[in-house]
Amino acid sequence: MTPEDSSQGQYPSSGHYPGPGKYPGSGHYPGLGTEKSLNVQEVLSVFWRQKTVVVFTAALVALIALGFAMTLTPSYPSEARILLENNAHSGILGELSVLAGAPPAMAEIEVVKSREIVKRIVALPEEDSLGLGLTLRVDDLDRYQPRSTFLARWRDDAPKGNLSIAFAKNLGVHVRGSGRASLHFDAGGKATLSWVDKKGEKHIQVIPWEKNVPANFLLEKMPLEMVVEGHPINRRFRLTWRRSRVVVNQILRSLHVSETARGSGVLKITYSDSDPNRSAIIVNQIVKSYMERSRERLALRSKTTVIYLEEQIKRTQGELERAEKDLVDYQEKEGAALLTDAGRTVIERISFLDLEQAKLALLIEGQDQLVRAMESGQSVEELGAGIELDMQTLSLLQELRALRSQESLLAAEYQVEWPPLIQVRAQIVQVGQTISGAAFARASALHKQRESLQGAVDRWQEQLNSLPATERELAKFQRKAESFESIYTLLLAMEQQARISEKASIAAVSVVDWAVPAVKRSSPKLAMVTGLGLFLGLFLGAALALWREHANKKILNEAQLEAVTLLPQWGIIPDFLRGGGRTKGASGKEYFLALRDAPDSAVAESYRALRANLQFAAKGKEIKTLTITSAAQGEGKSTTIADLGIALANGGSKVLLVDADLRRPIMHKMFECARGPGLAEVIQGQELWTDVVMETGVENLSVIPAGQSRGKNPGDLLALSEMTALMDELKVVYEYVLFDVPPVLAVADAASFLNHLDALILLTRFNHSPQAAVAGAVRRLEIVGAVPLGCVLNGVRTSRIFGRDGYKYGYGYGHEGATLQS
Repeated sequence: MTPEDSSQGQYPSSGHYPGPGKYPGSGHYPGLGTEKSLNVQEVLSVFWRQKTVVVFTAALVALIALGFAMTLTPSYPSEARILLENNAHSGILGELSVLAGAPPAMAEIEVVKSREIVKRIVALPEEDSLGLGLTLRVDDLDRYQPRSTFLARWRDDAPKGNLSIAFAKNLGVHVRGSGRASLHFDAGGKATLSWVDKKGEKHIQVIPWEKNVPANFLLEKMPLEMVVEGHPINRRFRLTWRRSRVVVNQILRSLHVSETARGSGVLKITYSDSDPNRSAIIVNQIVKSYMERSRERLALRSKTTVIYLEEQIKRTQGELERAEKDLVDYQEKEGAALLTDAGRTVIERISFLDLEQAKLALLIEGQDQLVRAMESGQSVEELGAGIELDMQTLSLLQELRALRSQESLLAAEYQVEWPPLIQVRAQIVQVGQTISGAAFARASALHKQRESLQGAVDRWQEQLNSLPATERELAKFQRKAESFESIYTLLLAMEQQARISEKASIAAVSVVDWAVPAVKRSSPKLAMVTGLGLFLGLFLGAALALWREHANKKILNEAQLEAVTLLPQWGIIPDFLRGGGRTKGASGKEYFLALRDAPDSAVAESYRALRANLQFAAKGKEIKTLTITSAAQGEGKSTTIADLGIALANGGSKVLLVDADLRRPIMHKMFECARGPGLAEVIQGQELWTDVVMETGVENLSVIPAGQSRGKNPGDLLALSEMTALMDELKVVYEYVLFDVPPVLAVADAASFLNHLDALILLTRFNHSPQAAVAGAVRRLEIVGAVPLGCVLNGVRTSRIFGRDGYKYGYGYGHEGATLQS
């Protein structure tokens, strides 16, 4: 292959280098003092180079997110659905019963979410009560916690046994303050209870237990009773106690009530708890509490009506008895006096009118009672049954009830100055005034009807006054007795109807679906949290990768290398262990030399290209002694100079490799020969150089190993005049003498003789040395008078996915003996 066949950059033999950024088509190099916008491929290349950082950061953040999610309190939602039905009564209670029949969903939502409903289930359990004793809770940490359920996937045994803890009965327990305790069961029939009090002191109490046998103990002066079911050996439980007010607020925050569809009348009641069974029980008890409250509202109306009618009946009965006594006394005094037909007709008409007046009096009293209720804030359910309500007033009363429920919720959470609370109270006043105005207007209309009836009574009274005196007196007593009897009969009928309504009162609600324990928790979702953590970790890892890439400013391409060193680029050596340039068989050898072990590989061809550039440069200057050095250790200078020696030898030149790295010699290992005697012994005059030259197994290539310095400083040995004399002798015998020297910035051993070499090449490993270190190496060489002729980028890792920063080799290789293709 001729120099012109090489695809690497070629420069004139004069050695003139036009400087960075001056090559045709090169643009601005991303070296020191240069800027270049990154494209997508370059960004992906950065991520690929920093994939360890990205993957580690993503995995770390994902694990942290997973661990954090495992510490969160689980949430198991339960849901029940109820239907608001129309359950209207007939008769005189019909108007009030409309308040319980098909109420607006928004009003009932506020009722379900009211503190009154929740208080009933939070209370301590009593006979025939809805109380669950929620001020004391027991959580099963081995069954429902995220950490336990996550680990349960890799274990076969499920948690066994259950625990029930409640306040001891009939002891008047009141929870003061709040706290948390842990309970652990061991195999010795004992349970260890531990908690920290308000002073920060830790307490430990051992409680003996037996299966299904109540065990009593004290916790913060609270008498508790524990019942164990099964065998919860090595199980962990958590006890939490809170004040009733705090528990009510917690439940209200987790309670959600909504209408499934507008106008459907079906309410969905949802509550979430750390225990799925407790969550379902609480929802069902809320439904029962609401239904009981609805039934009580209906029963309260009927009960209030009965009480009111009983008072009216008692008063009317007394009036009737007196009227009948007066009638009997008068008849006994005057004899068996009888009314004429005309008198009887007048009495019947007047009695009928008195009955109608009594009915109007009840209605007027009801309207006055409604006005007083609005003024005093009395509940509508406590009003008497004699109230006659029109549809507009019924609608306003429903709206008023919803507003009062909303006010109760806001007043429990916010101060009086809270604007929404002020607005709701203003609406309550406005609606109350509207209802009072309507009731007052209705009462005025009833008063006018009563006055009209009184006018009719007065006219019939005039006819009654025209009767004879005896008959007139008898008619007066007869009228009074018959009027009170009619009113008494009416009140008895109303009372009977009210009592029937009281006994038959049922909630205007039916259950569509009762709540059941949730199978899966709604939060935390470990997979989702881990996924979000992984996504965040990838983002942070990508940011860290870009930061590291910018902060380190390592050499990533030949343009950067040229810009930093101001030297022409003589070669690009791919990484034969990793990436797209990986060479078959390279990873199996401790010391791999491409031209010896894989001569048909792309790596071998890159060394041939380096040889071509060296020969091209040699046309203008005789190059017989040269070296390849680097800024730091581990950049591949020894492998590169060994392969270059093989390439020159394969080209027919007689080549000698001299291992001048007396501190860390490696040439004898690469070519499997003895370390000494070698260069150190020759410089010290102990051996002749001709006696230490060893064969390498490669035609035309020999090697002088480093030898043993015998306690002498390597830098002092290389600085002796004998070293310079040896170089002169070797140039006579060999066409090329290649020296393997230590890194420039590591030690100064070879600095004294580098300026005596014909050529020096600076090698930099891809993504290894910072730009500042490479620039420092160039300055160090300039100081000792050894100016490099060119630079080589070694170990370029190409990705099969992203390529190598947009550069391609452009070669294709066949089997052994194939020719190079353009």
